[in-house]
Amino acid sequence: MREREKGSVSIYAAISFTCIISLILTLIEAGRYESSGANLSIVTRSAIESSMGDYANELLEEYGLFLDAESDEEFQKKVNDYISANVGGFCDDESIDMLSVDGFSVNDLKLEHITDAGGSYMAKEVSDYMKVKIGEDAANVLIDQYGNSSSIGSISKFIKSVKSAKKKLERIADAASDLYDSYEKIKKTADGIKKDIKGIKKAIKNMRETIDDYKDGECEFEDLSTAYNILVGQVDNLKQDLSNISSYGNTASEKKTEYEEGKEESKDIYKEVWADGNVEEGEDELLDNYDDVKDIVEVIDGIDLSDFDKTKKLAEENAVKIIEKQIDKLTESMELSKTIKSMSENIILNDISGNPDKSIGKKNGYGVSGKDIVKFVENMGEDVFLGQVVDVSKVSNLRVEKDEECPTNIKDKGSGKISKIDEALFSLYCADEYASYLNGKMDSPLSYEMEYILCGESSDKDNLSGTVARLLALREATNVVAILSNPDMLNEARTLALSTFGLTGIPAVVLLGEVLIVASWGYAESVVDVRTLLSGGRCKLIKKSSDFSLALCNIGSIINGSFNVCESEGKTILDGLNYKEFIQVMLMGVSKTNKYYRAMDLIEINTRKKKADFRMSKCIVKASLDVEYGLKPLFISKKVTEKFMEGGMVKIKRKTQYSY
Repeated sequence: MREREKGSVSIYAAISFTCIISLILTLIEAGRYESSGANLSIVTRSAIESSMGDYANELLEEYGLFLDAESDEEFQKKVNDYISANVGGFCDDESIDMLSVDGFSVNDLKLEHITDAGGSYMAKEVSDYMKVKIGEDAANVLIDQYGNSSSIGSISKFIKSVKSAKKKLERIADAASDLYDSYEKIKKTADGIKKDIKGIKKAIKNMRETIDDYKDGECEFEDLSTAYNILVGQVDNLKQDLSNISSYGNTASEKKTEYEEGKEESKDIYKEVWADGNVEEGEDELLDNYDDVKDIVEVIDGIDLSDFDKTKKLAEENAVKIIEKQIDKLTESMELSKTIKSMSENIILNDISGNPDKSIGKKNGYGVSGKDIVKFVENMGEDVFLGQVVDVSKVSNLRVEKDEECPTNIKDKGSGKISKIDEALFSLYCADEYASYLNGKMDSPLSYEMEYILCGESSDKDNLSGTVARLLALREATNVVAILSNPDMLNEARTLALSTFGLTGIPAVVLLGEVLIVASWGYAESVVDVRTLLSGGRCKLIKKSSDFSLALCNIGSIINGSFNVCESEGKTILDGLNYKEFIQVMLMGVSKTNKYYRAMDLIEINTRKKKADFRMSKCIVKASLDVEYGLKPLFISKKVTEKFMEGGMVKIKRKTQYSY
């Protein structure tokens, strides 16, 4: 048997041991990669969290918002510094760095700012803050209040309808006046025709006598010509009166059409203000008498006196023949003129005012005229009534000028999703964080901050005016609903409409007058409501008739500005909402983008007093990070790894994001 060579077992053992060691080291290296990956995930996450941890304390303390107010460049440097500090330099020369990171690169750092996404980031920040502070129950209550205020229908549509009624009333009154004037002129002109006929008859008699004298040679041709000219003059008077009647008839036709259109539109307006309003069809003398006018014009069109225009000069040889022929024609026309006179007497306007415009100007039993009411609603919903609800001399005159980088001036705001709960929490946040007319900050760039968020104007006065206008419109609509839902109040308004606008005798004017009186009553009550709110009192969102402060008999005092509000009214929670709470409700109806960016305007304007370079558009609210790390091989030869990886480095990528 052959003997084994000495040392073979040792060689096999060494080879086996080497393979085992290589396997173990490979497994260790693979484990190191996994461990390093986990550590680098922590490093990456820690870097972005640490960077976002440097939020602006002044914004948190003042507005409850977590925002990083550094520039994008500063934020990126901070991220690099945190990563660099956590991936190297922990081991001395005698130790092994198991992490062994040999460089990293931040390939994609995306930053989102509070002004991005159409205000949805601002909405989230506010909602998170308010949910912790007050919870969502108060938001749900506000949503219900907003729903109740908007359930009455479109406020802007209502105001538009009332203004349309005001314009239509004036147009109908003008058309009726013109139509009536046309009728009256036709009647008066018909009376003039009677005189014309007498003059013509006298001229005809004189003419015939002159003709006989001329035939008998008892007068000269000049006498015949003179008599003829007298007759022509009388005929010219008749022709002018006939022409006038025809012209008045054309005017009447135009005004009749305008009046009829106005009547139909007045019914539409009436039903538009209250959908169940029924309009009764009654007699209308203005329209009933038009048939007589039409007949008169038709008779006039049949009269032909043109022969008198053909014979201004008389030839001696045929003078008698021509004149007798024309007299026969004229006699026939005079018979038609009697018909005109007879028809004109049928035009009876007993119940129609000779001048509806003057009738509207007459005072009723409360010392108020239709014109007063029309003027009162003329600018309803505008800011011209600021002086009726506050002492304008005490209103703040602060004003701000916004530059191009101000949040509301950002052109590309983007879009985002903002829920109704978010909006409600924002309204509550505004009342909590921003000043208003009742607690204005006189040391701030703008004193009335909630009003700015609502209206967005550059001055306190304009913002207060806009807020008052919106309050008046809201109260006007809700108060009108209360009037229309109460039969007694509605009947009272209708009675006043008859005594105020009924003097015109024009049904359409009375109908529209009823609309304006109800609107005026509701508006006058809204003036009282807003005065109460601005004096620190409360007012119910939806009133009942028993909650009204103003009786219809007091409407004159509101129109002339003499009505006084008792400042002790509406002081408890049972009396409804206060001024700020009404603004909260109205903020629910403001464009989502507008109100959030206006709120950011105020934060920026106020903060820039302390930090001149502060910009909301630079405030970071969210960051995402994509980092690539390079690991040096420790338990595998670099020459081996170079065959598989560029530079022999193991590449590990980590992504993470963080938001407040």
